[in-house]
Amino acid sequence: MRGQYALMLDNLSNVHISQDRNKGVITLTGTVPSQEKKLLAENAIKQAAPSYTIADEIAVTPPPSPVVTTQSDTDIAIQDRFNAEVKNIPIWIGRWSTSLQNPPMATWC
Repeated sequence: MRGQYALMLDNLSNVHISQDRNKGVITLTGTVPSQEKKLLAENAIKQAAPSYTIADEIAVTPPPSPVVTTQSDTDIAIQDRFNAEVKNIPIWIGRWSTSLQNPPMATWC
């Protein structure tokens, strides 16, 4: 079919064509990433089969956007503050005390 060839030329391989010659209708189904591609497919078929009525059932499904993870300055500041506080917490082992800041240094309590 000339219409399918026209869609291949426009890089619209996800669009499918069905033709009802008795009713004079061409139905377009499938998915495209944008409204512009949908119009391009419909126009390609209209040019290939001008005497047919076009039933456009193409769904526009944009590709998923990439996931971008960002960490705000506030998050970093909170984490830095937490790390600083944790280093100063005394650790008791029996009667000995030390801190994470200076682990080799133990004091007798």
